[in-house]
Amino acid sequence: MKNKLELPLLEDYLDGKLSLDQRLEIEKLLTTDSELEAEVQALMLAREAIEMHGWKTDIAKTQEAYLDTRKIRSIDSSPTQNSKPNWYLRIAASASIILVGLATFIFIKTSPESLDQHFLSYQVPVMRGSAEIESRIKKAYQSEDYQEVIEMAALDSELDLDSRFLLGMAYLELGKGKEAVDELQIIEKINESSSIKLYVEETDYYLFRAYLMNGDYNLAQNQIEKIRSNTRHKYYQNVNRWDAMKIKILELKN
Repeated sequence: MKNKLELPLLEDYLDGKLSLDQRLEIEKLLTTDSELEAEVQALMLAREAIEMHGWKTDIAKTQEAYLDTRKIRSIDSSPTQNSKPNWYLRIAASASIILVGLATFIFIKTSPESLDQHFLSYQVPVMRGSAEIESRIKKAYQSEDYQEVIEMAALDSELDLDSRFLLGMAYLELGKGKEAVDELQIIEKINESSSIKLYVEETDYYLFRAYLMNGDYNLAQNQIEKIRSNTRHKYYQNVNRWDAMKIKILELKN
């Protein structure tokens, strides 16, 4: 990095503790130094992760315990007047090291695969007592023969919505994000012009997975916001702020 700034200074910048001149100087550097900008973004994400997972509280408890230990020792050792500030400095330094370590760990470990492994695979609902004759595509999907689903769908020029959705799911299961996006977007368009809407919430959720698989992180972020904006959404509990933060990290790494 061209303009090396110490971590405590960057933390003070994020906390709004700097003077106006200092803040303006850093903001000027951010416009010209992409590495510094990436470092600040990573630090912001790490701090958010700490808040979300309660790590900040754990760090604070560790610091408090450390202070209590030093107080006990100070009674026995009769420290000088300058010792207490030194302990605070050491604790602050330790917290900064932890923060950097967490930022590095989160940044390295976050990958499309780490997000994808938490997705729910679509399960065809079991219709008990129904006289419905299952389509060959549905049977193939239930048997996890996803390539067969794709091949049979290619022979049908007039796929119904059920079969098209399963086709999209088959593409997802085979890691074909682009093809999955194409099918799911067709379903979105059909639903927009239809009075009977099917697979609306499923399409929201699995488009998120397809965009992620395809490396379209901005679109994936939009899907998260769409789902999280509706507390009654079927997949509201399956998508959270942690997922949104990981998408931000993937954008930085891209």
